[in-house]
Amino acid sequence: MIKPRPEPVQVIKQRRDEALGALVSSIPYIQFLGVSFDRRGDELTAIMRYSDKLIGNPGLPALHGGAIAAFLEISAVIELSWSSLWKEIEIQAAREEIKKTSKKDLEEAKLRVFSKLLNSIK
Repeated sequence: MIKPRPEPVQVIKQRRDEALGALVSSIPYIQFLGVSFDRRGDELTAIMRYSDKLIGNPGLPALHGGAIAAFLEISAVIELSWSSLWKEIEIQAAREEIKKTSKKDLEEAKLRVFSKLLNSIK
């Protein structure tokens, strides 16, 4: 039995970047605050660039507490959404793999998908 070749790493990276871009662009407030995300592997880093509109007290000048709170909330929401979104993408890829496998390999593929689901619950 010849196993199908795994996808090239660059294809997986591109698919991850596209999924993250779609997720971030779906929330207009992220663009308003100027928040961006740097993805390296499974790790996301949220970055909020300086802008005058983020200043709460021009006398100090200090960032507005609401801007800081929004940044923290956006970071948490995107991280949680990204984790569950990417797991769903992995499961869909596993489903496609199952469709291509023989009946003999089908049980093994089902166990891998089930294992991924169990690990995502932990």
